[in-house]
Amino acid sequence: MIAVDSSGPGAGDADTGGARAAPSAITGRVLGPDGRPVIGAMVMVTGDSPRHQDIGQVTGPGGTYRYGSLKPGRYTLLARAEDGRSGTGQVSVKPGSQAVLDITVQEDRQ
Repeated sequence: MIAVDSSGPGAGDADTGGARAAPSAITGRVLGPDGRPVIGAMVMVTGDSPRHQDIGQVTGPGGTYRYGSLKPGRYTLLARAEDGRSGTGQVSVKPGSQAVLDITVQEDRQ
């Protein structure tokens, strides 16, 4: 299950009054199949996502993560829990906005 909400503060605000738009961000949580937060999961921006400085984030209390100072564009994120469960999600980031992407990790099925 992936929840995406890109309607945060500044979303859709085209007129910045000549001021430079604030950097965009992605925030969210990593959740287990039971909906409980996964603490200590690695979240990485992958694939053909726009270039960025952060390589990876580790989820903190509540399973939360945050990538800041992002360029607008479509991002793919991969979350991997310490026990090997993983999940991916995609989100579009608009200039000066904060997109929310919650990623649920599942057992790998082979």
